[in-house]
Amino acid sequence: MVLLREGIEAVESENIDAVMSRVSFNYRDDHGLTYLTLREWVKAQFHVFTEIDVQEGELSVSVSDDRATAVLPARVLATEGSMRGYVVGGPKEPGRLTFVLAREHSRWLIVSCRLTDRHHP
Repeated sequence: MVLLREGIEAVESENIDAVMSRVSFNYRDDHGLTYLTLREWVKAQFHVFTEIDVQEGELSVSVSDDRATAVLPARVLATEGSMRGYVVGGPKEPGRLTFVLAREHSRWLIVSCRLTDRHHP
């Protein structure tokens, strides 16, 4: 799915505007984040980490009318100062990112995201 591939590239290049262009203004997740609070959280992560690499697995997508669910196994490695480690998933097992998408104004946008992995139940 192009939306997620471009989103991953935007995360790796730490381009907040490109990341958020894939997110709906109607975004809300299980942690209570909205579009604006998600933007601030992502921006803060970009200030902490100097390098972010995403290793994605096989994407599965199910579509029903103007809604879709995309499940992406992924590992995210990040560098903070001289330390480098996994912030999503781990060496043995990837995390599982579940995106809920909605068709808004003739394009798909992310309206919710959930991470499930051993670090973040």
